[in-house]
Amino acid sequence: MAKHQVAPESYTQIKVKGNNDLYETKILLGKIKTSKTSKKKKDPKPKTNPVSPRGSIFTQYDNTTIIIQTWYDKYIISNNNQIKHFWDILMEIVLAYNLITTMYFLAYRHPTFGLMIVDIICWCFFIIDIFIIMITELISRRGSPIRNFKRIFKIYAKGWLFVDVISVIPLRAGGYYEAEYLLRMLRLLKLPLIINFTDGVGLGYLLTYFNIGKTDKKGKARYSFLFKIVASVIKLLVSVVFIIYFLGCFWYWFQRKVQNKEFSSGETGDDWDFEYYYGLESYEYKDIALRSSYFMLTTIATIGYGDYLPRNVYEMSFLIIIMLFGVTLFAFISGSVNTAVAFYSDLYSGEDFIGNLNTWLNSIEELQGSIPKALRRKVVAHFEYYFIKDRLKSLAKKHWEAESPNDLISKTQPYVDLLNEEVYFNILDNLFNDILFKFRNYFLDSDFFYSISPHFQPRLFIQNEIICEENENFDEVCFITKGKVSIGKISDGIFNKYISIETGDVIGDFSALTEKNNIYEYVAEILTDCLVVPKSVFKTIIENFFPKTRSYILGNSGKRENELKRLDASMRKVCISVVNNDVKQMFIPLVKKKNEFTDDDVSSQVFENIGQYEKICQSFRKLEMCVDVVHKMHKDPLMSDYVIDVDS
Repeated sequence: MAKHQVAPESYTQIKVKGNNDLYETKILLGKIKTSKTSKKKKDPKPKTNPVSPRGSIFTQYDNTTIIIQTWYDKYIISNNNQIKHFWDILMEIVLAYNLITTMYFLAYRHPTFGLMIVDIICWCFFIIDIFIIMITELISRRGSPIRNFKRIFKIYAKGWLFVDVISVIPLRAGGYYEAEYLLRMLRLLKLPLIINFTDGVGLGYLLTYFNIGKTDKKGKARYSFLFKIVASVIKLLVSVVFIIYFLGCFWYWFQRKVQNKEFSSGETGDDWDFEYYYGLESYEYKDIALRSSYFMLTTIATIGYGDYLPRNVYEMSFLIIIMLFGVTLFAFISGSVNTAVAFYSDLYSGEDFIGNLNTWLNSIEELQGSIPKALRRKVVAHFEYYFIKDRLKSLAKKHWEAESPNDLISKTQPYVDLLNEEVYFNILDNLFNDILFKFRNYFLDSDFFYSISPHFQPRLFIQNEIICEENENFDEVCFITKGKVSIGKISDGIFNKYISIETGDVIGDFSALTEKNNIYEYVAEILTDCLVVPKSVFKTIIENFFPKTRSYILGNSGKRENELKRLDASMRKVCISVVNNDVKQMFIPLVKKKNEFTDDDVSSQVFENIGQYEKICQSFRKLEMCVDVVHKMHKDPLMSDYVIDVDS
């Protein structure tokens, strides 16, 4: 409660939302002034209340939600602001340029006048960026926005504030060029942020414009697994290039700093210095930078060609540290690449799982007898697809072991209970980033996604395979990740399609939540991939923990059901109209048209009709056959009033 207290000189706007009314309360100088909305009450609240803010708020408005917003909170920049995204792209480019030029200026040459102007402009950008970060909305571990200035500043102070501030100190104005460049090199710690192409910020967000990644409704970028693996390898390679360039620059600066030290030269003078021994002072700066980087690469890789060597004890000591660092660096790189390749192979290979499955099937045959070959092939094909497409692996929850609804959403998987929520949620985000994008309008509540996703199971439906038959209930809720599903009814052995649904749609959720029988046929129009959740699990989670989401899902799925009912009724009317038209065509020859004959022609017409008696009887026999066909179509007897007895 202490955080709600207001200092005498501060100003806070509080919005109090009760059951019936909305109050806007302003606290100023320790007093509360309450203004009501347009609705009036018989007993209005007093306009002023001299009691303390803390006591008045929580005694006047019981069971209310209080949102405190300071006057400067309205200037907080949204995390999804388009201008902010482009600013992040610009700052990552400026940061990369600054890292490259800072090391170059430190080791090889001071900037020219033109480069000095560009450097000052970059310095101004860094100053502005510090203040922008302080007023930019952050996202918490659970995905909720943080728009409180104090919390934003506190998080920033624990992170990059020190590095950002110390690297913009203008020591160069006092003549301390090298000191400023060395402090700027602290920005190297931000290098992983620049080359992280899957964080959805800066250059990562720019990739979404080239269809490499996609942005969901909340503005978060989503990428495929393959791209993340490739991006991680590229990140390692770019990191190595930057490290080699940095060490090459730092090495050249270091060997120049120790030229005139006690143990840097021998009897021949400066011949023991790296620069003078190899005559590098006569080269252009770009050639010197290339040779220094080349020397660092051969040293880190422990190749040691021998064309360049350290010339004094200072340089030897420095290179000992570099070689130890190089062994560790390349071991880390090779391990990371091997891990990425192994992860990719494990993700898209089910060979070991299929071997275990065959062993299990063989053990069943030994105990119960042989399994029909067709059934065995079907079982193996099902699980082969399952093991290839299963993303969760050991993260999948065993819903059949749950003893209560809480067990369905709690972290009970092996090793997962040791992880904090942030790591666990990040794992699920990475595993199902494409699913979050495709179903971004379905998983508006991130907590609902984190509760459902551990129960995802892959399913494959081949072309023309029936997913759910008419008058049968869905056993699973299907999230269509790829393909197309047709919904309709079968009449006389022919499937009448009403509508088609594609990637990003969900089927079975309406039946699961309402317990109503399915009255339509769901058929895979093409090869269709799905992620399914057992019906009981879906219903239990959503009804016990997400009632608002249940109403939202029912509203959307109910619209589709109503559309299907409308189409079904229209199809019935069309069928009835066609049958009625066919029946009318049968009776047209038997209906006597008015004024067709005159009195003078009656006699002749009667004799002609008597002569045609046999032909008329044959026509009626054919008519009776048509009536029998109509009986079978409608399954009810046709009214006898329509049949004319000729004999009478």
